Amino acid sequence: GFYCAGEGLFSPTACCDAGYYCPGSDSLATSIPCPKGSYCPRCSVHPLNCPSGYYSDQEALGSCKLCPKGYYCSEDEPWNNITVPRPCPPGFFCPSGTRFAYEWPCPLGYFRDSPSLTTDYQCFPCPAGQFCGQQGLRLPSGPCAAGHYCTGAAQESGPMNGISGNVCPGGHYCPEGSSFPLACPPSRRYGGKGAKTLDDCLPCLPGHYCSEYGLVNFTGDCRGGFYCPGGQNTSAPESFFCPRGYMCPPASAWPTKCPGGTYQNSTHQTFCEVCPQAYYCPAGALVPTICPVGAYCPEGSAAPTNCPPGSYSYEIGLVDPRQCLPCPQGKYCMEGIIVADCLCGYICRHSSARPDPDYEDTRGGVCPLGHFCPGGTAEPQPCSNGTLGYEPGLCSQSECLPCRSGFYCESWSILPIPCPPGWYCPEAEGRKPCPPGTYQPYMHMSNSSACLPCVESY
Repeated sequence: GFYCAGEGLFSPTACCDAGYYCPGSDSLATSIPCPKGSYCPRCSVHPLNCPSGYYSDQEALGSCKLCPKGYYCSEDEPWNNITVPRPCPPGFFCPSGTRFAYEWPCPLGYFRDSPSLTTDYQCFPCPAGQFCGQQGLRLPSGPCAAGHYCTGAAQESGPMNGISGNVCPGGHYCPEGSSFPLACPPSRRYGGKGAKTLDDCLPCLPGHYCSEYGLVNFTGDCRGGFYCPGGQNTSAPESFFCPRGYMCPPASAWPTKCPGGTYQNSTHQTFCEVCPQAYYCPAGALVPTICPVGAYCPEGSAAPTNCPPGSYSYEIGLVDPRQCLPCPQGKYCMEGIIVADCLCGYICRHSSARPDPDYEDTRGGVCPLGHFCPGGTAEPQPCSNGTLGYEPGLCSQSECLPCRSGFYCESWSILPIPCPPGWYCPEAEGRKPCPPGTYQPYMHMSNSSACLPCVESY
């Protein structure tokens, strides 16, 4: 580290000059120049290697040069055993004195494909629609995730900070690689967040319409006289006007068929008209139908109402059951018409609702004992003298049984009457008096031989 410039010296002359080294027995201050890639401060015994961040590109340097901007100088990567500046790799920047290639990476959200950057300001922000999820990137990591959008310098595929991007807002959708949210078009809407495709934008709710872009909910209700089955962009879609026989109040998703008792003969209507009296209107009726014979139709009738049992009518357009007529004698009436004669064995005086009445009142009933009733009978006919109706419900005189001998039967009787004294009663012939000049003191006699000659003086 020293040199001796003359002879007979008691001590070294001085230290070697900077940029030179003196290993020993040197006579000059500049004895051996320091080689490239090293430096030699004053009094150096041997050259020193430049540390990382520095370099030496010439001989006789007393100190290393600071590694220049845009380069790094690493003693771990020598060239011919010499530390030399190397260009900063893409994705990194190298200020003065950079010690190794990857010391200063472009930060998260940034990238750069060019070498020799000198400052982080030269790193490019990740472009819109992409993200840069690592430090030191040459190129973006990839596209922004579906359901999110990336406005620039995004550090992750699904940013949530609202600065470099966010989750896709309501009323919008964000396909992969979105730089901004895309609005759901009219006729569609989306009430949540994170929609990924247009298909996530749902059709507008039935009964409503969506006329704007980017709707979270619907714009308003479907107009009265129209219906909106879903996915409509106007309140009055002409393709979906309310047809005849239906009504469409506001917010209708589908036409509502006019209920029974109402009708509608026009399109584009919000309500149905009440069916007038004397007419009936089934569900979905376009026009009222006149009330038919045998029925009546008060206001609001969905169907004709038959005249009450036991009554009829031959007129159309009745409005009240009191307009129906009582069923005539000997007939029975059902569902508003005269059906036929009542059955034999029964009486139908008036207002009969069945062919075999058992009313047991003034309207009729079963043919009584001692009588017979042909079909269509209004009043029972008594069995003829000499015969007897032993049971109810007889149809003809032939069913009346002959009165047995010793008894007689009147037309009003329901049981045979014992033949009285003075009379005789042949079978089925009624009672007969004994002829003049005879008498008969016994009951139940059946022929004239029972009559005895009168006693003398009687």
